[in-house]
Amino acid sequence: MKTTIRQRIQAELDKRKLQNSSYSLRALARDLNLNHSLLSRIIASKIQMTPKIFERIAEPLKLTPEELLLFQNEIKHRKKIQSKEKVVTANFRTLEIEEFKIVQDWYNFAILEMVKLDGFQPTPEWISKKLNISVDEASLALERLVTLKLLQKKSNGTYEKVSSHLSVMHPSFTADAMKERQKAVLFKAIHALENLPIDLRDNSSMTLSIDSSMLPEIKEKIKKMRRSLANNITDKSKKRDQVYELSISFFPWTTTDEQTIN
Repeated sequence: MKTTIRQRIQAELDKRKLQNSSYSLRALARDLNLNHSLLSRIIASKIQMTPKIFERIAEPLKLTPEELLLFQNEIKHRKKIQSKEKVVTANFRTLEIEEFKIVQDWYNFAILEMVKLDGFQPTPEWISKKLNISVDEASLALERLVTLKLLQKKSNGTYEKVSSHLSVMHPSFTADAMKERQKAVLFKAIHALENLPIDLRDNSSMTLSIDSSMLPEIKEKIKKMRRSLANNITDKSKKRDQVYELSISFFPWTTTDEQTIN
């Protein structure tokens, strides 16, 4: 396994502590010409190493030519990944909790995607028939989506989605509105499981044991995967004739003494 620049710095700190028991992270930061807080965050993986910081610490660390090349490539690779992540994130608009409460019903999100369909008809009657909701529900949904600037009504009477994708991930989204939205999605998933042939759906799962301290990392990877997949599907969809829902669940089957699943 290749050593990362973070691991190399940690190893240097450990080596100097063995040589001098009073040696500290603050002392290493001083020797590397770095701010103590900055070095602490780099070692803790809270921030990434930049080319500018690397240039400053490379000589004091006495890196070998092989290490220099290895870590330079590592930093370049990380920069490319970050650039891709910025592109993915730029295509998403995050709803505030009060906005989300207004559009929490599942069909609002479906209508946002329906406007992209080939043959879309901008009438409540057509929408209600396609989604099996009432005409009044379809009409009110169109009004609220335009009001929130999620949809824009064009001069020819049709509609255009303002943002490529919406995100409703937010620390405060343990609210009832979010729970109701997710319950509706799960209900629709069960309905599809029971009523649609396998070639029109995908229902799958995986059971695995985990280190629960990894949950923040796992959730972040799921979010990035979901957004990346959404952008990929959007870019490659030449003909649009259906609206699908991507739902990924990750939850514990087991409980601790302090934990219960409602």
